[in-house]
Amino acid sequence: MEVIQFEARRVETWLEDGVQHVTWAASDHPDAERFSLQRDTTDPGASYYCERSDQDQGCYGGIAQLHLTRTQLLVWLTPKGSDRLGCDLIMLHVSVSEARYAELRATMQRVLAGTGLIE
Repeated sequence: MEVIQFEARRVETWLEDGVQHVTWAASDHPDAERFSLQRDTTDPGASYYCERSDQDQGCYGGIAQLHLTRTQLLVWLTPKGSDRLGCDLIMLHVSVSEARYAELRATMQRVLAGTGLIE
């Protein structure tokens, strides 16, 4: 099983033109390891998009299971997700305040709405 693991020193959430974004990055460097999710919130039928590092390692859907806590994000990928992102599991370590965690969780709920991946 291929596992991608890093400490997310930067976690960002933003809404742009109706698209909700969440990105975890190892650093501010443009080539740093990162994992991101996004979804067009203006289209109720739109699927989420997940990406590792760049669009060459991304796909719509692709997540089998997800677990988010204040200190960790675990993402198990489907066979399609594994093929596109080049790994089976993404394990991110993060440290955020309670308020930031609540904001992050709410954003993740918008991005993954209707998937059953996050409650």
